[in-house]
Amino acid sequence: SGPNFPGGELLGYNDLNGTAPGNGNPNAYIILGGDHDSTLEAGELKISLTDAFSFINASTKQQQDGRWMLLRDAVATELNLRAGNPGSDGIHTPDPQHLLNDAVLWLIKTTDNNQTLTAAELNSGAVKTNNAVWQNPLAPIDHSASVLHTQLDNYNNNGTVFGWQFANDGDFTV
Repeated sequence: SGPNFPGGELLGYNDLNGTAPGNGNPNAYIILGGDHDSTLEAGELKISLTDAFSFINASTKQQQDGRWMLLRDAVATELNLRAGNPGSDGIHTPDPQHLLNDAVLWLIKTTDNNQTLTAAELNSGAVKTNNAVWQNPLAPIDHSASVLHTQLDNYNNNGTVFGWQFANDGDFTV
């Protein structure tokens, strides 16, 4: 949050019927990961815009569940990539796109194992950040949720992943 935090970016996405979500349509959604289109495919996660707003604005209590934290990171990363910020430089790996895809897979594996996720599903069985599920990689994911959170947060705030610059603001030239 803060004076430079994005506002309104989620309003650009459409629902299954092509109706603008700004009209209060409860069916509006965003797809996280993969190829960044509006078609749900293998390895991608579909969430409603209402829930996406909930994840972005998660309270401290909700963030005691690592899934809320990683969902916040994933939504912000998806918005950054769709806004045109680079997800890869063709040199450094893992890159933001790879980490986003791993975060989506981790979220699918630690919820109900399907590709549609709601905030209501996170009401029980919190994944605490001191838990082995958060601290250790889940096969076939090559990074722990802890590392995914840290690196996606770095990308969303500073444009960096593992110290490599991928994105920047308009005042900074890479």
